[in-house]
Amino acid sequence: MLSLALALTLLAPPVQESAPAPTKVFLLAGQSNMEGYTSSAWVREYAPELVEPRDDVWCSWRGACGPLAPGTGYEVGLELSLGRALGERFEAPVLLVKVAVGGTTLSDDWRPPSTVARVGGEIGYLYKAMAQRLRRVLSQPQAACPEALAGGSFELGGFVWLQGESDSFEGREHGYEASLRELIADVRAATATPALPVVVVQINDSGAWDDNGGGGPVVRAAQADVVAADPRAALVVTSDLDPGYHYTDGDHVTIGYRVAQALWPLLEVPAPTDLEALHAAWAEQERLFFPGRGPRPPLPQLHLSDLDWLSATSGWGGDPRRDQSIEGRPLSLDGEAFARGIGTHAESDIVFALEPGYGRFVAVAGLDDEVAGRAVCSVVFQVLIDGEVAVSSPTLRTQERWHFDLPIFEGAEQLTLRVLEADSGIDSDHADWVDCGFIAR
Repeated sequence: MLSLALALTLLAPPVQESAPAPTKVFLLAGQSNMEGYTSSAWVREYAPELVEPRDDVWCSWRGACGPLAPGTGYEVGLELSLGRALGERFEAPVLLVKVAVGGTTLSDDWRPPSTVARVGGEIGYLYKAMAQRLRRVLSQPQAACPEALAGGSFELGGFVWLQGESDSFEGREHGYEASLRELIADVRAATATPALPVVVVQINDSGAWDDNGGGGPVVRAAQADVVAADPRAALVVTSDLDPGYHYTDGDHVTIGYRVAQALWPLLEVPAPTDLEALHAAWAEQERLFFPGRGPRPPLPQLHLSDLDWLSATSGWGGDPRRDQSIEGRPLSLDGEAFARGIGTHAESDIVFALEPGYGRFVAVAGLDDEVAGRAVCSVVFQVLIDGEVAVSSPTLRTQERWHFDLPIFEGAEQLTLRVLEADSGIDSDHADWVDCGFIAR
């Protein structure tokens, strides 16, 4: 006979395990002060509570993703203290996605689509890189940041913008206010989160921007005016911090805590993400960012790195390298690692003999991630058949890639992979042809 306790146990409904809390995702973007210039040594001595990596806060930075710790910036940026504060506030995991390159402008490098619609030109390569990085992290978590998104769901928590110094020169300051409004609107559209909280870190009153450039006061006023007109935005003032080009030791820690304080009231109001609209926005990015680029090609049956070339030149670093970047590192494009390919440097020609059975040539091409943050690089990739250009990429900059998938006509004898410098000089033009090779007829 069953005991009463056992009988009640069998009759009780099964206990439903609660789903893991969605990961809170914050997007951080800007130029060198967002990269971070506080030294790790300063943190170890004066803020030791920030040294130990957290197991509930992660940071995605330049293709890597790991527990938040010193070193997820140039050295230490605002993400270290901001991430700690967010980790203390939320029981859910927190992920910071950071995209920053020094010396870059909102007028060109970060130019959002709405500014292009208003004044023309091209979408900034860093705007595209930021949107694509966030998309990849959220849509391919097992490849990009598996631990941070182990629960399988996420919520967009906010956008933090620390930039403006480089727009204080050559008259760019006069267009800053309109472009900043458009940037914020486009980020909210790209994340399908219309009420996304935004924190703008106001540039300091350095003589570099105010005296040499002359546009510092205009940029600061623009930042303040944009925030004042946006109920879902907040401003962080830094005029009491170091007035140099870069904030000095400790300032980035201070700024991170100030950003957290600015976020708290904004986070009290729900800001839901429309997931259906988010996937539609991701699909639209492909058309908008890379018009004319076809789908990613299939993997080759025969990799070029398994073949001998007839001749090869590289503009720097010696001969092109098989299955490595020109510096001998693993191949990586826009945060994605590749096991197979060829690393070279503009300007470069690599010539292969064509066999009768080769039906198609396929490849993905772009600038290797090892140059991220070093310089604003630009190249053009071309495929030549018997000395004639068969297909050419547009100008590609850091964190952009192009897809090649072209037929090889019968009787063709040679295929040349060419990399040309575009418009920025050849410094750091580390070019990769990855997953490149032939598919049989």
